[in-house]
Amino acid sequence: MLALALGLLSSLGIGVGDFLASQAGRRTRAVPLVTLAAVAGTLTALTLTQIVASRVLMADVALGALTGVLIAAALTLLYTGMTASSVGIVSPSLSVVTAAIPIVVAAIRGEPPSRLTSFGVVLALAAIVPMTISPHLGHRALVGLAYGIGGGLCFGSAYSVLTATSVESGMWPVVSQRTVIVAALALVSTARGVDVLPRLEARTLSFVSGLLGTAGIAAFTAGVQRGSVALVVVAGSLYPAVTTGLAVAFSSERMRWWQVLGVTLGLTGVALAAFGSVGD
Repeated sequence: MLALALGLLSSLGIGVGDFLASQAGRRTRAVPLVTLAAVAGTLTALTLTQIVASRVLMADVALGALTGVLIAAALTLLYTGMTASSVGIVSPSLSVVTAAIPIVVAAIRGEPPSRLTSFGVVLALAAIVPMTISPHLGHRALVGLAYGIGGGLCFGSAYSVLTATSVESGMWPVVSQRTVIVAALALVSTARGVDVLPRLEARTLSFVSGLLGTAGIAAFTAGVQRGSVALVVVAGSLYPAVTTGLAVAFSSERMRWWQVLGVTLGLTGVALAAFGSVGD
């Protein structure tokens, strides 16, 4: 059950981090926000290398760097989408796609999921439809869906790459991942002639979101290095429940009954996929 526990911790860290980032995104642009969050994440990952047994293995460091490019794109899409549309649309749709990709990749590699896992994935994908019916948002609902799917493709691909890292490398793939995110987005900001760091009033939220998000990614990485990939992936995809719940409780986020149904079905699908993966 260690893999399940690490997957759930991943969801908690990422979910709270995404909520804080969505609040910071109302005060600054997405790219500077992600850049500062990644700086905080790099410091977190470096600290974790002193806590979790970790050895520098160049192959795994390179894989971590590759995921950095993918996650930089994913986070930018996620935070831009939450600002342009709704947390309740972007986050769940991103989560469903994120969870589905590693499972599909594993099936292609000759590791087909169980029937329960397959049913859970199908249910979660179908749940995207009621999630995105939002009359008060108009076309912004489809905009949010597009950002969510795009971010999910990037996150899911990054997660698939992380599953190939070894337990011996520990947290070093996360260090290279966060370092690449900082470098890539700093270059983008410089090329555009815009600020590298977010506005002053958004920096604290951006920094803390980076600490929590990276802690979540670290838990995910430790989980896939030690246990069932499918179980960690789907358990680590429950973070929209945290993000959306916080948005409804502490922000102006509103959800209609069918959207609540869609989120419930999506999370149920992810949970079924998790249970179906326990014996893998």
